[in-house]
Amino acid sequence: MPIQLDFPGLMLPATVSLPDTTDLRNWPDVPAAVVCRHAKALGAAGEALFDSQMHCFGEIAAAVPEAFPFDRILLRAPRLVRVQIKTVIMPSDRGYTVEPRKGYRGSPQGMRPYEEDDFDLLAIVILRENVIRYIAGNAPRHHIPLSAIDGLRRNPRASFDAALSDLGADPMPLSAPDPD
Repeated sequence: MPIQLDFPGLMLPATVSLPDTTDLRNWPDVPAAVVCRHAKALGAAGEALFDSQMHCFGEIAAAVPEAFPFDRILLRAPRLVRVQIKTVIMPSDRGYTVEPRKGYRGSPQGMRPYEEDDFDLLAIVILRENVIRYIAGNAPRHHIPLSAIDGLRRNPRASFDAALSDLGADPMPLSAPDPD
């Protein structure tokens, strides 16, 4: 019988209760109420998918504090690229729609549109499809038709490179200096 070592600093006290996530076990086939209940965690999953894709693209991405109107910066010469990540989960009949807004419902300022210069690149994470659509600039509404999902899956870098080109940025990532 294996022996379980006790590490007191790593044990949860009996008084701590973890959130109930059993209603996510049927992901991605979960009702809208479950998505709402776990919105923060699903948003974090979208950011993790973005981070993973940036690693695979050879990009250097860094998280920023929540006080900024963007979620990540990409370290690219000659400037940083500010990225806002929005995760969408539930499709409509024709696709996925995102209306990027900042703030949250319970704040004194409420939900409000982003300013024109709040970020450079919008990453729309379609979490149930495990794909990301990249768009340069800031518009109040974006729609990704269901017919676009297969293309995003087959060539995940295409919309990223196109958005960088629209920004006037080189699609090639910043390379590390040669040690010699």
